[in-house]
Amino acid sequence: MVQEGRLFAFRWLLPSTQLLLCSVALWPLRPLLIQQVRDSIHAYRVRTNPPLSLPEKQQQLVVPLSPREQLDFETFERLQGREWIPQTLNLPCMLVQLPYVILNQSKQEWVPRHLNFRTWRVISWPLLGILFWWIAGRGIEGLIAARRRLIRPKITWIETVVGAALCGFCAVAAVCMPLFTGRDETFPMKLFVAGFVMWSVLGGLVVAGRVAQSRLRKRLASGAEQAFPLPIAKPQRLTPQIVRFVGEQDGPAERDLKAQLVELLRGEPSVQRAYLALTEQGDGSTAHVTLCLRCSTNKEDRSLLTKLAQIFGNMFNSREHPDVRFLREGEERELCSVCTPFYSSERTSWVAD
Repeated sequence: MVQEGRLFAFRWLLPSTQLLLCSVALWPLRPLLIQQVRDSIHAYRVRTNPPLSLPEKQQQLVVPLSPREQLDFETFERLQGREWIPQTLNLPCMLVQLPYVILNQSKQEWVPRHLNFRTWRVISWPLLGILFWWIAGRGIEGLIAARRRLIRPKITWIETVVGAALCGFCAVAAVCMPLFTGRDETFPMKLFVAGFVMWSVLGGLVVAGRVAQSRLRKRLASGAEQAFPLPIAKPQRLTPQIVRFVGEQDGPAERDLKAQLVELLRGEPSVQRAYLALTEQGDGSTAHVTLCLRCSTNKEDRSLLTKLAQIFGNMFNSREHPDVRFLREGEERELCSVCTPFYSSERTSWVAD
C-alpha cells in the first residue's frame, strides 16, 4: 500500500549549496589563490641551486601610491574580505585541526609552505565541510521522516556524537567569542557568531533526529503505535521490481490481521513462512505495507490471493490494498535482518493478544 512520497534530499542539497556559495564568493580572488597555490607547490620542489642571498645592508625606497593605485589597493582589501565567507560556512572544520594545534609546540594549525592560514582555509574547508553538511542534511531528513513515522535514513551513533559535539562546541563558542576576544576591526565578529549559532542548531537537529528515531523504534516495538495506518481492502501481487525492506509492520490492527492470516495459512502446506513488512518499491519514492510469503514450491500460488482477499475485505473497508510478494531465497535472507515472521509452518512465531 502506498504510504509516503520521496523525502527531500537535504544530504545532497546542503553540501552543494555551500560549495556554490563558496565558489561565488571566491571567484573574484581566483588569480590570487591560484598564484599562491603555485608558489606553495614550487616551495616543495627540490632546488638544485640555493637562493641568492641578499646583502646585509640594503637601502629600501618607499614610493607613495598614486590615487589610482590607492583605489586599486582598497578594492583588493575589500575583495579579501570574501575569504571569511567559506570559513564561517564551514566552521566545524576547525575541530579537525584541533588535535594538531594542541600537540604542536607552536600551537598553530598546519599550513602548507608559502600559504597563509586564510588562503589554506578557503581552499580546504569547503571540501572538508562537505562531510559535516552531509551529516546535517541526514539529521534533518531523519527528523522529518520520524514525524511521518518513518525511520529513514537511520542516523548512526557516529553522526550523533558529531552532532552533539558541534552543538556543544559551537554554542559555547558563540557565547564566549564576543566576551573574551579582543576588539579587531578587520575581524567579522558578527559573521562568526552567526556561523557558530547556525552550526549549533544543525548539530542539535542531528541529535534530535536520532532521539526521535529511537523513540519511534521503541513505540513500534511495543506496538503502542503503527508505522502507518492500515486501511486495506484486497491484496494485489507485486510485479517483479527491486524492493528494499525497511522494517516490520506492527500495531493493534496488524495483530488482528495476523491472527486471521495464521488460521488461513495453517491450511496452506505450500506456505512456509509469512511476514508483514514495510517495503520500498522501485526507485524508493513510495512505501508499501507488504505481505511477504515464502513458499516451498518456489512458485506463486495465485489461488491464495483470492483467500487473502476475503480476509482483507472482511476486516477493512477501503480502496487501498496491501501488496503480496512471494519471496525468493535471497530476498528472505535480506528481509529477516529487519523483520521476523509472524507465521512459520514448523511453528507459529506470533501469538495473538
